[in-house]
Amino acid sequence: MRGSELLINTDATLKEALRKLDKSAEKVLIVVDESAKLLGALTDGDIRRSLLAGDNLDSSIANVFNEKPLYIYVEDFAFDKIKNMLITHKVELLPVVEQDMTVADFITWDKVFSERKDSESDILKNCPLVVMAGGKGTRLEPFTKILPKPLIPIGEKPIIQVIVDKFKARGAEQFFFIVNYKGEMIQSYFNHLSEEYDINYLW
Repeated sequence: MRGSELLINTDATLKEALRKLDKSAEKVLIVVDESAKLLGALTDGDIRRSLLAGDNLDSSIANVFNEKPLYIYVEDFAFDKIKNMLITHKVELLPVVEQDMTVADFITWDKVFSERKDSESDILKNCPLVVMAGGKGTRLEPFTKILPKPLIPIGEKPIIQVIVDKFKARGAEQFFFIVNYKGEMIQSYFNHLSEEYDINYLW
């Protein structure tokens, strides 16, 4: 199926799950059995809470994932219905399943809401955006001992660039970064990008 890289079995480790999330740039994995039948969902937040609770990267995801995921049947597929489900339940990915619970596809928040009208593409034009980027990110240690939380990568881009790019796509042009911890690394990162960003740094 499309997006099979998002499927993961219950015998996988937290480390393997993190690698899949990093490679896919999504925040959710679909947990399935050997027949690709839906068992649950595993988010980056689930993994983070598991590690904070004392599990290590070699621990299995079996006791970590959500066993009651939101999903939609193939025959019920409709964008308006999916939009309502994503908004109401605050999820970013929705598995699409057959009647026997075999995962046939999935739909993401970005996919659904990229179908917006062209007039919405400049909805944030002339609206300066403030980004709080000064925290130490202690919950993400030891990663944040090296990089500030805003520069932790999601796929091929750091978190803060993913956020900024989403706002740029909606017309935002000017950004104010409130920085502190390792703020010079954030400034250096954006200064060396080929794409130009209008960013003001507040220390």
